[in-house]
Parts: sequence; C-alpha cells; structure tokens
Amino acid sequence: MRYNIIVGTAEGLAYLHEESRLRIIHRDIKLSNVLLDENFTAKIADFGLARLFPEDRTHLSTGIAGTLGYMAPEYLVRGQLTEKVDVYSFGVLLIELFCGKRSNPKSQDPLSILQMVWNYYNSNRLPEAVDPILSGQFRAEVAIRVLQIGLLCTQASAELRPSMSVVAKMLTDDGPVPPPSQPPFLNSNAENPFGRSSSRHGSSSISSGNSMTEPAPFLDVGWCLTSL
Repeated sequence: MRYNIIVGTAEGLAYLHEESRLRIIHRDIKLSNVLLDENFTAKIADFGLARLFPEDRTHLSTGIAGTLGYMAPEYLVRGQLTEKVDVYSFGVLLIELFCGKRSNPKSQDPLSILQMVWNYYNSNRLPEAVDPILSGQFRAEVAIRVLQIGLLCTQASAELRPSMSVVAKMLTDDGPVPPPSQPPFLNSNAENPFGRSSSRHGSSSISSGNSMTEPAPFLDVGWCLTSL
C-alpha cells in the first residue's frame, strides 16, 4: 500500500513537471498534501504555493515558501526554484512513509531522518530503516530499492537528483538504481539549519507543521501513516 502511494505521487508530479500543458512546480510536497481516496489512490493537493514555470527558464529566483524539513537546500538558502525542489520534497516524503517517522523540524533529536537512512545505506542495512510496525512483513529488495531512490531524490546537489519521470520509471522498473551521494542534514538544526537568519527572505512563507483541511472522503497520507 505504501509503495502504491509513492508510485502514484511520483507519477502525479511527473505529470505536473513534464506532461501538463502548463509546467507547474508544487513547492509544498509533504505528507498532508497527498490525499488518499477510499482505495488509497494518491492525489496531490493544495496548490496554494504552486508556481508556473516558463519553458524558456532554467530556474526562478523567488522568496522561499513551504514547510521546513521538506525544502531543498538550494531553495532554502538562495531561493533558487526548479523542479528539483519538488523532487527533494518527494524524497523526504518517500522516506517518511517507508520509515514511519516524520521529518520533524522542532525535534531535539540531532539525527535527522535523512541521516538515519543514509547511515543504514552505508552499512548495507537499509531494511532496518523500514517502519517497525510492519514487523518485517515486506520484501527487503523492494524496501532497499525504494529507500535508495529516496536518497537519490534528496541529494544535496540539485543536478544529481533525477527528474520525477525518471523516479517514476525507477520505481516501476527493475533496472539498476544509481548509488546516491550524501544528502544534506537539514533537520539537525531546522529552525536555523545553515546558521543564517531567515529574515533575509523578506517575503518568505515557511510553515513548520503539517496542517490543512481535507475534503471528505479523502484522508491525508500523514494521518494514515501509523495505520498502514
């Protein structure tokens, strides 16, 4: 079920980035902005922060807006917006959903969820990162593949992150997954992750929580996380 939610979300983002008549960057991909219908089909929601992306531009420079813990480093520091910002957020969402843990910016735990999964990856123990509520009832090779894709999406360099169409293909194909590089560990001090004042982004809008009202009969992924 978690795998199907991830695949559906990846395909939805790939459509927004590459297949839609209007090229759209969502800017706030997170658990509570992915809704589930009665069949647990994923639907991307809340386009209040979305930006249209002109075909002749490589990136947009803008004040940051989004949720701490899900924002890519180049966007958080420089306000540089590309589709790879959504890819990073998707990677965090993927890792949260498979590990059963939230990316909590206010946590006092110095070990971020990305660093935790990276440590398991480096020690060849990725299945141990999967949500313990599943009691090991999952295919280890699928867990390894999916979490490695999550690490690819959350690499520090935007250029190294795959496009969402490539992510969707990797999730549904059996081909090899490239080795990821180390992600940035933004959650170790998420209130001020780079030792800089966020006031420099005068028009920024940053949410530190996951809050929205979901139209019935949809449920958000975060609400369902502990019951999957």
